[in-house]
Amino acid sequence: AYKNFTFDTDSDGIALLTWDMPGKSMNVIDESVLEELNSIVDRVIGDVNVKGVVITSGKDSFSGGADLKMLQKQLTRFEKQAKTDPEGANKALFEGTGVMHGVFRIRMPDQAWLIINGTEPFEVEYTGSGFLVSAQGHIVTNSHVVAPWVEMEGLGPLLKSGATPEFVRFSATFPGRAPIDVPIPGIRRRTDDLDVAVVKVDPALVVDVPVLPLQVAGPDPEDQRAIVVGYPTGLAALLARADNQLVDTLRQQQASMTKAIEELAATGQISPMITQGVISNVQERMLVYDAPTTHGGSGGPVFNGSGEVIAVNYAILPDFGGANFGVPIRFARELLPQ
Repeated sequence: AYKNFTFDTDSDGIALLTWDMPGKSMNVIDESVLEELNSIVDRVIGDVNVKGVVITSGKDSFSGGADLKMLQKQLTRFEKQAKTDPEGANKALFEGTGVMHGVFRIRMPDQAWLIINGTEPFEVEYTGSGFLVSAQGHIVTNSHVVAPWVEMEGLGPLLKSGATPEFVRFSATFPGRAPIDVPIPGIRRRTDDLDVAVVKVDPALVVDVPVLPLQVAGPDPEDQRAIVVGYPTGLAALLARADNQLVDTLRQQQASMTKAIEELAATGQISPMITQGVISNVQERMLVYDAPTTHGGSGGPVFNGSGEVIAVNYAILPDFGGANFGVPIRFARELLPQ
């Protein structure tokens, strides 16, 4: 018997699962609901007589969302775990941060690829960072990560003359997972000058990737911590923490960055850099903090001390370590489905 569900199977093997939480005017997702759903899934998989499942609600509406008490418990658990097992706490949250990898070419007005030297098309390859914010596959990153050509002054005249940039490769790779193609139609950029964008990937490919919790309220004046997560840019930086045997193999093969990322992912060697610091200035459209960041960390999350994402990392001052910048997370929220 279940506390929140009833489970009945008819003579045709069709199960009716009714969600009806006792003592509540609406159904909400809490820990007991998740535990029972896991049990029900195991039951259905293990019962050859069940041919299908119909899920319905015993309330007027199907669900009222997640229980805020459960979310609060999750953040409290992070703080407690971080005190005794910081590596485990970091892993639980930061596996939701992936490396963004793009390769683009320039298509000229006559539809031919731009060629500068030789016969091969001109290509630009780069990396950045991004993080998963919904089970529907939404990844937050920077606008300049999804449209890097905007910041390349040398391409300006070509683009104004009618040439267009086109991705030949754009992917997101999370720790412990294979690279995921990012569909170009799923890219959304802000129309103002804030350096934030959202991409959407196939939800089935991120079912086991942690969804990072976004701060709902404004900045907490009592919490000045800034924890920045991201990936250093370039092939050499990605290989710097890989095992020597893999590095030697990739060098012998003269592997491309695409191949290197695939091999790093296959061997479980994709992992972000994590740094900590203090928030020094909070403005409406910008946070300033001294947590060390690196080129390539653009688009990564900035956490507060409770494990909530408070900003999207977007810029550094290379000659002054006390000024790194993030866009407050509420501006990324505006790009997500409401």
